[in-house]
Amino acid sequence: MIQQQTRQMGRLIDDMLVLTNSNTGHWTLQLRPVLPEEAAMTAYETFQPVLARAEQMLALEMPDAPLPMVLADEQRLQQILAILLDNAHTYASPGSAVALRVDFQHNQVRFWVIDHGPGIPDNAKQAVFTYFYRQTSENECAATVENSAHHYGLGLTVATELANLQHGSLTVQDTPGGGASFCLVLPAKTTYIMTEGRQSNARLLSVTERQPSVARLIAVATFAFMLAELPSAQLAPQSPQS
Repeated sequence: MIQQQTRQMGRLIDDMLVLTNSNTGHWTLQLRPVLPEEAAMTAYETFQPVLARAEQMLALEMPDAPLPMVLADEQRLQQILAILLDNAHTYASPGSAVALRVDFQHNQVRFWVIDHGPGIPDNAKQAVFTYFYRQTSENECAATVENSAHHYGLGLTVATELANLQHGSLTVQDTPGGGASFCLVLPAKTTYIMTEGRQSNARLLSVTERQPSVARLIAVATFAFMLAELPSAQLAPQSPQS
């Protein structure tokens, strides 16, 4: 129990720090040419076993024709895809299918994460990207409710900030037949002028300073609150057996 709470708290603090650095401009972000197929395959190989353990099927859908590269921070791109796939895993019911799709349209590469869960009402499609928003629905099964309790409503906010920093966008729409389809759009590399040893129009943001912030204080306070919520028997040291 304590280890689970600690992992959840670590994820919360990481999300808070991402948002803090976004708000203050303190980033180390490097945009480099990335193959969309490789990025999608990496995310698929990471999450396919996770969904399989929940009896969920993850499908990887890519066009036959090669996709153009995107300018992205590969680590941050994986972070966005992980957030979207983790959300789909959380809110989709056991036995359902999730799709990770990549396509190309209007000089943009699109990464889709499509689930068949409870979906998102029209009046909440913008709110899901705001701080601490958590979806609740009468249609959620018990497993979904239990999984969603481990989310703090920051993942999509983090994903949106990371998409914006890579000149992209993140939106959501209804899945035909029910569910939510999140779409990460990144401009294709052909929209940039690249020269050897130099990048044009690719932002390189570096850390200049790190100061205490409200987000850090919130994270620490939340950690203290969660520890206080744990049963005292779990925190008390056990006496050695005689």
